[in-house]
Amino acid sequence: MPIQFRFHPEKAVEAAAILMKLHGKPMKYLGLLKMLYIADRIALERIEQPITGDHYVSMKYGPVLSGVYDLIKGKPIDDALPLWSEYISPGDKNFVYLVKDPGNDELCEEEEEILQEVYQSFGHLDPFQVAEWTHD
Repeated sequence: MPIQFRFHPEKAVEAAAILMKLHGKPMKYLGLLKMLYIADRIALERIEQPITGDHYVSMKYGPVLSGVYDLIKGKPIDDALPLWSEYISPGDKNFVYLVKDPGNDELCEEEEEILQEVYQSFGHLDPFQVAEWTHD
């Protein structure tokens, strides 16, 4: 039986916001999805639970966080869409931007460090390069 985690929309918003603040401008949503996926994987290894608790689906460019992907596309996930939309908005069909900072009350220090490490390693890369990395 696979292990399942509970999706934490508050943590997903805060994690996305950290990556977007580090980026400093609208971000391609593929890059955001890939970095959140990598951060979840690292967190699972280090602290035995993912940051977002989202579940993953395989798509054309590799695994993505299903709930976050749906929120980016404006699809309601339980009651998470209003929360997501309050802080993160689609800039156009390929980009998202930070509307306002949600803070970081839900994230622990180690999760924040993981997100910063992931951005330092992958934030400067084209999202399609990161997608290739997640296929390995």
